[in-house]
Amino acid sequence: MRTLAVAAALSVAVHTARPAHAQQDTAARGRTGHPTWQLNLRAGETGLSFGNSTRHNGLRLNLKDYALERINGANVTLWVPGKEVGGTVNGLAVGLVYPEAGRLNGIALGPGIVAEDRLAGIGLGILGTVSGGDVYGISLSGLATVAARDVAGLHAGGLAVVAGGDASGLTVGGLAVVASRSAHGITIGGLAAVGGTSLRGLNIGGLAAVGTEDVRGLSLAGLAVVSGAEAQGVQVAGLAAVAGGTIRWVSVAGLGVVGGNSVQGLAATLGGVGAGEDITGLAVAGFRVKAPRTVGATLAVGYTQSDAHTGFATAIYNETRGPFRGLAIGLVNNARELHGVQVGIINIARNNRGLAKVLPLVNLHFE
Repeated sequence: MRTLAVAAALSVAVHTARPAHAQQDTAARGRTGHPTWQLNLRAGETGLSFGNSTRHNGLRLNLKDYALERINGANVTLWVPGKEVGGTVNGLAVGLVYPEAGRLNGIALGPGIVAEDRLAGIGLGILGTVSGGDVYGISLSGLATVAARDVAGLHAGGLAVVAGGDASGLTVGGLAVVASRSAHGITIGGLAAVGGTSLRGLNIGGLAAVGTEDVRGLSLAGLAVVSGAEAQGVQVAGLAAVAGGTIRWVSVAGLGVVGGNSVQGLAATLGGVGAGEDITGLAVAGFRVKAPRTVGATLAVGYTQSDAHTGFATAIYNETRGPFRGLAIGLVNNARELHGVQVGIINIARNNRGLAKVLPLVNLHFE
């Protein structure tokens, strides 16, 4: 009886080693050249497997993975996987060179990590983590985390984090974070944070924070914050804050704040504040404030210049080539049409008559 019981147990639990022609998993059928050698100690598909079992639940140890279907549990690979491993690993995937599967769900560890379609969970790659699709969850890579599509969650790369789609969550790259579409959340690049369409949230670039369409939120850059269209929120840059369209709310830069269309809100710089159409709000510059139309308060050490101004202007030289409405204070104030008060050494109001066109100390016109 004891002998029969042992024989029965072994017949259920032990599958002895056999070559590929003797045992082929469903996933391996039709895929010639993929070895299916395996030695299993399991009941059904659950237990311990040595070799290239393509479906398994439990612990699986293999030299080189080929044509996986589904592994649930822990998968340990000792050598470089074959081409197009495919399948899904749910649980722990460890590769002494790198683990690879179509989808890696859970924890993946190795010098490198390769997910052909998606990595979801935790990826710890000594060198890099690469996905042909998305990376969701947490990835920490010595060199780079790269996804052909989206990166979402917490991701850090010693050199870079690169997303072919969107990057969302907390994304940190030693040199750069680059998203082909938008980067939103907290994006930190040692040199640059770049959004192919937009940067939204907290954006930090050691040199630059760049959104080709828009930049929104709090953006900090050692050299420049650049938006191809609109920049909205708080922009702080060592040299320049630039938007191809409108830059609004609070913009602070070492040398310049520039809006291709408008600058709105508070703009402060040691250099110049400029806009292609108008400046609205409070503009403070060490050199100049210049736009076709200025509304609000413009304060510059050097000069202010506009075609039309409404509000307050102060500088060494204030020039308005059209109507000036409000109060100007400077050494020289020059308005083609004054509708307000000028205070300075020389005050020019070309719409006044006679000697009133040029007056010392104070000039005014209220019509």
